[in-house]
Parts: sequence; C-alpha cells; structure tokens
Amino acid sequence: MRKIDESFYYPGLSFIGGCDEVGRGPLAGPVVSCSVFFHQVSEDPISLKDVSICLKNLAALGVCDSKMSTKSYRYFVLEELGAFDPFAKSGTLALRGTNKTVISYHMAEINNHKIDEINIFQASLLSMRKCMNKGALERTGQGIMLVDGKYLPNQIRKNIEAHAIIKGDSKSLLIGLASFLAKSYRDNIMEKWARLYPGYGFEKNAGYPTASHKEAISVLGPTPIHRSTFSGVKEHLESRHI
Repeated sequence: MRKIDESFYYPGLSFIGGCDEVGRGPLAGPVVSCSVFFHQVSEDPISLKDVSICLKNLAALGVCDSKMSTKSYRYFVLEELGAFDPFAKSGTLALRGTNKTVISYHMAEINNHKIDEINIFQASLLSMRKCMNKGALERTGQGIMLVDGKYLPNQIRKNIEAHAIIKGDSKSLLIGLASFLAKSYRDNIMEKWARLYPGYGFEKNAGYPTASHKEAISVLGPTPIHRSTFSGVKEHLESRHI
C-alpha cells in the first residue's frame, strides 16, 4: 500500500493526505468523511523521507480499509498514534521516530435530513469537501489529497491537488487511516443515538439495514434520524401517513 501514496509525492509539498467517507449505506444517521493531512509541525515542506517514515509507521500498525477491521483493532491503531478522542471533529496524531512531523485530521458529517434533501451521493461529496477544506485552511502551502472513489467534490480549496482513487481505502495507507477515523467517529455517534432510540440496535448495526434493524422499523416505526427517502424506511413513513 505504501507505493501508491509515495508515487504522488513531489518536492515542495506542504502536505500529503487522504480522504474517505463512511455511512453511505445505512438507513439511519449521518454520512461522515474524514481527511488526514501529513505535514511538518512547522510550515516547511515535507521530504520524501518524511513521507516514507510516515507510511512505514502506518504499515507497521496494520492500517487498512476500515471495512476489513474490527472496532477494537481500529481503536488499538488510533490509540497507538496518540490520544485519540472518538468524539473529536479534529485532532493531531503522533508518529514514532520523528518529532517534526504529525498527522492532522478533520471530520465532517451530513445529517439524515440533508441526505434526504440532496441525496446520499451529493451528501458524501459535500462531507468530503468540508473536511478537506477545513484541513487545507490551516496549511499555507500546496498539497496532495488522495480521495477514495471515482469522483471528486467541487469547490475544493486551491491549495489542494486532489486525485480520485478507486478502491483507495485498500490501496492508500493515508486513505485507510482516514477510513479508520471516520468509522470510529461515526460508530460513536450511532452508539449515542442507540441510547436515545433503544430497540433498533444502532450500537451494533450502526444504522445499516440488518434484518433485525428492518424488523424494528416495521414494528416501532422510523425515528427522526432515519433517512426518509431510503427504501426500508420511506414505505413505513407512507403507511403511517408521516
């Protein structure tokens, strides 16, 4: 996985990072995107050696596509990279073997009401744009952002040179790390909603359309965090004349 990240490097870069989203498929809750930015603590450019050390750290920890990992493993990796707060929308992760470079991360979430308004595809792109622009706003120089998927969001800040990578979360360590962070953040959101709306199993299914989740919707009805335009939800809203 290291080679695809390194292949985008060129001298003078202020940062190199990855962006991924989670939560396109669930029937409830937000879609969440995370962008990670590898950069120097100062405003100096990063070197290829810096990038190689960063990627070596991530590879040694076993960073991969979050869909291929467990919650406990994601937490282990993130805790190894620093005092990770699963409810924080932004933060900084440390790397072993260096005190001059860090990884900053930024989250963006789009709630179910906005998803219903603009559709899940546009909501995913919007969340990506928001989290990338947040991070780029903190950097004065030009950088590279690798984005999971086929499409790039519009209106990205001018100091971001973005590249869409199909199945990027399994090819890029930086995208893989973004997926770890986004998944951990979203899972905690859904655990919070599980306490407010018991009976739907949000703490286990994270809003995805499992058999037990769909059964709960049919018996209990949709909640205010369900996506009203999604099949599996809208028919129950229609039958209850909501």
